[in-house]
Amino acid sequence: MEAEFEQHMLRIKETFQTKEKELEYIQQKYVPQMDSDVLRLKMLAELEGPHRKELEFCQALNEEHEKTIFDLKRKNQNM
Repeated sequence: MEAEFEQHMLRIKETFQTKEKELEYIQQKYVPQMDSDVLRLKMLAELEGPHRKELEFCQALNEEHEKTIFDLKRKNQNM
């Protein structure tokens, strides 16, 4: 009976060690991928930043021009 208990405990330990190795493998496989995703997002933000600023500038300029056109049309109608 003790021998069976010992064998059962050894199998549980082996199973535990196997699952522990699988978990370590999964962590090694997917954690660096998350790091690369974070790096990709940072690079995207760095590349997108100047373009976003230029776009915002152009949109503000466009709004200013639209306002000027509206004012000129209104002034022209009053003449």
